[in-house]
Amino acid sequence: RAVPLVPLTIAPIVGAIGWVFLLAPNTGWLNLMLRPIFGGQTGPFNIFSLSGVIWVSTLYIIPYVFTTMSAALERIGPDSLEAFLMNGTSRGNAIFRVITGVLRPALTASAIIAALEATIQFSIPLILNTEVLTTAIYRNVMYAFPVRHDLAAVLGLLILVFGLSLASAEIAILGRRKFTSATGRGLAQRSWSFGKLGDRLLVALAFFYFLVAAVLPVLAIVLVSLLPFWKPKFVLSDFSFQHYERLLNSRNFIDGLQNSALLAVSCVIVVVVLGTTISLYRSRNPGWIGNALFVVGNLPLGI
Repeated sequence: RAVPLVPLTIAPIVGAIGWVFLLAPNTGWLNLMLRPIFGGQTGPFNIFSLSGVIWVSTLYIIPYVFTTMSAALERIGPDSLEAFLMNGTSRGNAIFRVITGVLRPALTASAIIAALEATIQFSIPLILNTEVLTTAIYRNVMYAFPVRHDLAAVLGLLILVFGLSLASAEIAILGRRKFTSATGRGLAQRSWSFGKLGDRLLVALAFFYFLVAAVLPVLAIVLVSLLPFWKPKFVLSDFSFQHYERLLNSRNFIDGLQNSALLAVSCVIVVVVLGTTISLYRSRNPGWIGNALFVVGNLPLGI
């Protein structure tokens, strides 16, 4: 249950930097380990590509889908699944039919959230040097000569229309409130087994995700932070804390740390107060004003 949520604590830009250290075509540590198997002078993988962006982005979008789908699955009464089993359906097929049937709104909402998150990715494509709409806007504003605010506006409008379309679809789906199955009485949840092999494969998949989304990139970043510079091979005597000492004596770092802390605290206070107020009002006033607040509260997802 906790494993898919761990990547939420890792900023996508940090994960992207970690995967640069692991899969850079010439000096990435994983590539160096795999090269004797696959052969070649570089690779076999190149993180500086669209496939690299898809890989890293996927790792840090999965938690959004997990939180939506797991919450919906936990609200399904066991009688819904038992009904499929009594009619001769296998366990795997029963789960599949529940997800694509009763939980179709939650599944669709999850897909929309994933599409929104993928569309607005900026730091990952920028670090991995792959052009997408968000990085094109950035380059036209920051690096073009002369600066092309007009092109940036057109590109921004394309993202805005796409994002608002997806957000509107999500609002419509969430507004239906069809995330649960009606039951006559409360029934306790129970564990479902897919057989020893199936259960072990699912557990192995979860921990593989934890390994590639959290352990490997963070470990790579920690190692590079202790080295004098990023290099393919190193020994224990190369490790030092010189970079940490340099940062602690940097005014820019101190200012950035203070601003980040102030930004986090301020946003938490404002967001919790406003979000809770809007949610509370809508739950007590389900009329058109409450529905309008629901739309206004969710619409920024598309902007």
